[in-house]
Amino acid sequence: MKKNLFRGAKWLLLALCGLAVLLPSAAAGATVALIVDGKFYLDLQPEIERLAADIARDLSVTTVVEVVDGATVTALSIRARIKELYTTQGLLGVLLIGDIPTAYLGDYPTPGSGAFATDAYYEDLDDYCYLDPDGNGVFNSVVDADGDGDLDWFLKTWISEHNREVWSGRLLPPTGATYAERVSMLWSYLDRNHMYRTGLRTYSRGMVYAESVTHNGEMADGEDDQATIYSRALAVIDDSWLFDRSAGDVLDFVWSEDLTQHMNLWLAGVHLPYEYGIVNVHGSDTGQWFGGTNWLFSSSYQTTPANTLLIDLASCNNGDFTAADYLGGWVLFAGGALAVRANTTPTMYVGTLRPDPDLQLMNLGLTIGETRLTNVLSSDSNVLLGDPTLRLRAPDDGSCMSADQAVVVLPPAGALGLGAGQVGSGEVLLTNEGAAPVTVYTRITSMTSIDHRKPWGNDFQSRFNVERTDFPMTLQPGETRAASVIFTYDGQAGSGTYRASFLLYTDSPATPYMWVGAEMSLLDDTTPVADAGPDQEVEQTSVAGAQVTLDGSRSYDDDGDPITYRWMWSGGSATGIAPTIVLPPGQTEVTLVVNDGQVDSAPDTVVITIRDTTAPNITLSVSPTTLWPPNHKMVLVAPTVRVIDACDPSPMVGLTSITMNEGDQASTFDPNYDTAVGSGNTAGDIQIDENGNLYVRAERAGTGSGRIYTIIFTATDASGNSATASATVTVPHNQ
Repeated sequence: MKKNLFRGAKWLLLALCGLAVLLPSAAAGATVALIVDGKFYLDLQPEIERLAADIARDLSVTTVVEVVDGATVTALSIRARIKELYTTQGLLGVLLIGDIPTAYLGDYPTPGSGAFATDAYYEDLDDYCYLDPDGNGVFNSVVDADGDGDLDWFLKTWISEHNREVWSGRLLPPTGATYAERVSMLWSYLDRNHMYRTGLRTYSRGMVYAESVTHNGEMADGEDDQATIYSRALAVIDDSWLFDRSAGDVLDFVWSEDLTQHMNLWLAGVHLPYEYGIVNVHGSDTGQWFGGTNWLFSSSYQTTPANTLLIDLASCNNGDFTAADYLGGWVLFAGGALAVRANTTPTMYVGTLRPDPDLQLMNLGLTIGETRLTNVLSSDSNVLLGDPTLRLRAPDDGSCMSADQAVVVLPPAGALGLGAGQVGSGEVLLTNEGAAPVTVYTRITSMTSIDHRKPWGNDFQSRFNVERTDFPMTLQPGETRAASVIFTYDGQAGSGTYRASFLLYTDSPATPYMWVGAEMSLLDDTTPVADAGPDQEVEQTSVAGAQVTLDGSRSYDDDGDPITYRWMWSGGSATGIAPTIVLPPGQTEVTLVVNDGQVDSAPDTVVITIRDTTAPNITLSVSPTTLWPPNHKMVLVAPTVRVIDACDPSPMVGLTSITMNEGDQASTFDPNYDTAVGSGNTAGDIQIDENGNLYVRAERAGTGSGRIYTIIFTATDASGNSATASATVTVPHNQ
């Protein structure tokens, strides 16, 4: 077995003293572009031009309105125009209005997801991350970000080469509405935007906080009590800097063990005109799941609109604006909200919810769009729905910070072998060059590390932490202090060069944030790698569940040593590369650990879902099938129902309906049947007594071709699958 050898690490300061961001007060000669779909421009030209004038006034910039044909223009041509404006007119950002084309990234921001919609394509203009080598319209990553020979995406969102030159926002009314409804929604939004800018619309200072109360292995919220979640809510409100609890700012904390109540509390909270709301629950492109059967769908926000100014939806897919009735769109347009931040793909927020990108920067006077320039810590699947030029606070002046340009982090003596431990450490020197004290923070004051993970296939394998100690740090005017930075390593990273970056921010508007980059080289990691294969969905075949064949064939050892396989799940275990096992209905997490004869791999987990999607087999017969004579008497009909279901021994069976092809006569005359009162004119032809017995009348219209009663039964199994069967009873016209 080879040993690990760490070559050391280098830290580089990437942004210095006010150059990290263009504050509005320093944006002289800069431009903001509004790229507008022509059909919406024709209907809303005065309102759109009013918005352009509002932006120009509030940000002291030049605004450019570019009208395009949304049906024919391409994402490539729009990006080319944005690059031209950036180069020639100092473009700060862009607002996309109407049906502006969608760009797709083909690399996975989350394991198992496919190509996803992104507006970061319009923000990162250096072509480092957004290329389409196969010409299929999906922009694929073709960069080896960490130097290990693999073309990967995830790490690129953490490195210095991946940055945003401009910010963006999107005003896209849901396409599931009619065009007239979409115009009305956009019109209403533009009106309330103008009212907010001119002081005619206000929002209460405070925030609404909701977190999942259901067990979820990917989040640190499973089975937590109210006090724990409340403490996290307070951490977010304090870390945001937007609110002051001592001054009585409102925190509308949403929590209940009653899942329905929990959901309704959130909906009622964001219905109020607060400044900020954040919710972390499971989601889809059109819904949010609060556990059990409790879902909020797009229609929920139409019935109870969201009226909070800025809302973060930390849920999977809520921002997928390619869906006709995407939830983020209805949250924005159905009520009084002005901006929504959401994700177009599955996403994971682990542990304490964090405002992302930084709300601290909004407190210093940056616009919502400007904070996107710091958003290297979240995937490019995060989109801003709404106007990115809005501020929550007025900008201010402040002192200036600087830092040394390079720090070498050397490996400690004897940093060899496997397992977790310190790898290297060094210092970043920070200097306060202003006349007032400055406090420097990490991303959130309560956090000390960021977990960097290197993707392999559809799963995350190796990882290392960049730990930041000594923060928060307050520097007096003229003071220089050293901040320690430490690499730790868990023994699972492959050989190669790893690069990452993290954010320092300050309470000085002149230097609101600074980037620090890190580089670490690793040689010859020999720990085997377990790959439990992709998640599987298997049809249930019996009450016990179904047989599943596991697949560990993607596991490997760099040294070529033979490896053994150990599979574990709740209630069972197995060995071998591809064992066949029986799993119960529902989801089961199966963990694979491989061993090369000397050391275990990190565990890898596959989720197996056993689901019954097959409806029961139901047959129905009745006796009698023919009624004669038509003497107007009620006749007992006996149904015989037979139901077979492989996964449910006792499906629910019930009468669905009894109908007939002739009208049930009452006190009215129907010329479609008898031309005179007589045969076929008696009311109450279908009856069910208190014991559930079925009766139909031996009767038919004298002028018709005979009466047919149709009886339908439905069988529903425990999984909700249902099937129907029907039988008929006839009253012939003639015998």
